[in-house]
Amino acid sequence: MKSPRSTSSKRHLNNSGSNKAPSNPFQKQGDHTYFNAPRKIPGLGKKSQKYRTIHEFLVEKENNSLAYKIAQKVIQTANTNYNPIYLFGTTGTGKTHLLEAITRGLKANFTEYQVMFLRADEYYQYFLYALKHNQWNSFRQSCSESKVFLLDDIHLLQKKKQTQQQLLFMMDELINRGALVIISSQRRFQDLENFEPALLNRLQSGLPVKIKTISSQAVLEHCEKIAKRLSTPISPDMIEILWEQYEGSFGEFKDRFERLLIFCQESKQSITMPLLRNFVTKLKTSKKTLSQEAILEKVAQHFSLSGPECLFEKGSKRSLSEARYVAISLMKDMLSLKNHQLQEIFGQRSESTIRYALKKNKESKDLQNRYWEIKEVLKNDFS
Repeated sequence: MKSPRSTSSKRHLNNSGSNKAPSNPFQKQGDHTYFNAPRKIPGLGKKSQKYRTIHEFLVEKENNSLAYKIAQKVIQTANTNYNPIYLFGTTGTGKTHLLEAITRGLKANFTEYQVMFLRADEYYQYFLYALKHNQWNSFRQSCSESKVFLLDDIHLLQKKKQTQQQLLFMMDELINRGALVIISSQRRFQDLENFEPALLNRLQSGLPVKIKTISSQAVLEHCEKIAKRLSTPISPDMIEILWEQYEGSFGEFKDRFERLLIFCQESKQSITMPLLRNFVTKLKTSKKTLSQEAILEKVAQHFSLSGPECLFEKGSKRSLSEARYVAISLMKDMLSLKNHQLQEIFGQRSESTIRYALKKNKESKDLQNRYWEIKEVLKNDFS
């Protein structure tokens, strides 16, 4: 099978929030080069939590019991009757939790097996890195040699046609030799837009498992058990107030809830309503807010510019102009800025220049692809 063309490797997308390129994930051993994800436990840092084991996954009566049983079987046997497994559900329902729990369990029970777990945006970064550094075959071979391959948030590969095609080839290799593939997404496979039909057919050939949002009653009962274990009483009303801040995202809520209990336990304070409201206020102010700087930073990274300040330069170099067109369009759409505001931000440019930038971004298929790639990353970082 031919390696994909390396022309797309110019589009380096770093989702880590840093200007640095990803560390070299390719390690040479003898005459061979192997791919190795640079984390002890794979998964994006901001979502990876220390409590993510299979026993901490919250199951409510029949809700999510199928997903729990499948995860248990995979951890115990590194196999299942269905392949691939497609977990789907809204943000915060526990998809990443399950994938991390499976990864940890397999690494503990089957030390001889290679288990690879990547988020889709990580897979995309390493895919581009491999192309740029002529390491595509090593990347593909290392992924294909996994006993279990787990990919989180496949919907992030929307409109990335070449990446989707290569992922499909790799999935076929894995499944044909009996390896297990587990995929997660925020959407049903029927609702994935701008995906290759062959990849959708492959996802459909396996077992779709919906991860449902846990009810407030189940959350209340679970939190009361934790509070009892930590000997830190808290009323149901207080739990409900904190739960409302996370709109159904149980993983993030649980982390904050345990931190609150541990803080009160160590400081020997009772959980009072004023203390809780102060805690909630701090949570609200600490949440990341999408800003002009964040958009400029992501655009600069995507177009491999030396920094966001390049976007304000007067030069007419094509790559710089195209990056500016995308930045202007993202700011208008995501921050609801008016044309006169965009004029001021980009160095008192004329209104016709702003209109031209918006028009060029919409007319160019290449710029639209870049626009949606960056927008998806920003939505994921600041949701």
